[in-house]
Amino acid sequence: MSRLLGFFAVLGMLAHSAPAAEADKPPKSALVDSSEIVGTEVHDLDRKPIGEFVELVASKEGRILYAIVADHFALTLATELRAIPYEAMSITISEVDGQRQVNATVSEAALKALRKMPPLRDREMTQLGIHHWRKQVASLFKVDPPPETYTRADLFPTNEIVAASVHDMAGKELGAVDYLLVDQRGGSLGYVVVDDVISLVDSNLIPVPFDCVACDRTVDGSIQCRIDPVARPLRKAPTIAAGDHSPFEKPEFVENVEGAFHKQKKIVGRSTESLNAR
Repeated sequence: MSRLLGFFAVLGMLAHSAPAAEADKPPKSALVDSSEIVGTEVHDLDRKPIGEFVELVASKEGRILYAIVADHFALTLATELRAIPYEAMSITISEVDGQRQVNATVSEAALKALRKMPPLRDREMTQLGIHHWRKQVASLFKVDPPPETYTRADLFPTNEIVAASVHDMAGKELGAVDYLLVDQRGGSLGYVVVDDVISLVDSNLIPVPFDCVACDRTVDGSIQCRIDPVARPLRKAPTIAAGDHSPFEKPEFVENVEGAFHKQKKIVGRSTESLNAR
């Protein structure tokens, strides 16, 4: 009888533990909308909130260099912004009750470095364009600084890329950037999702590999994106529904997207497998 009771007790424990495991599991795709990261709280290793993401800053090659954080330990009433090297953070995506959730944490060493950093002087983040300042930040967080040749014009906040106009190399307007898909494992921009505004189809969203996109600043400082090459009309490329990343779980869809832009089986220099959970 005692063995039988023990057996049912084990079954009861398994029944209670199964939903918890199901409620917090890694998603199948490593791609995440950049807007899902912005607004996320940043925690220390004890899960204490220390700030909130307000922006991601990428290089022209698509590598995410900095996360701009509004910190929670400022002694002033005004919100202070600080730049954390993206590689100094741990960012993961999980699914809780069917909803994707971004989790961002910093180590104790990174937290100490963050507290030593002076805040950014302005919302335009002009300090990011100063190599000496970038070296100081890199030294504090013990990471490599971006190339010395980078200027502020070579750094692109993700919120400035979103809604930027998209043209082909001849200058013909193709649409506008609807949102960005970040490869959170590789710390880079995976896709620019283009709203084909010249199409007759509503919400015709086309994912374009970021290594096929060139972002430049215009005379007035705004960002313009160019796609090179466009192997065939953009409207004939594979499309996705807004907010639906599930097609990227299928290797054949990824290959079709890459094939449309002459980038077979490569996504920002990585294999398609790196963008899908095993």
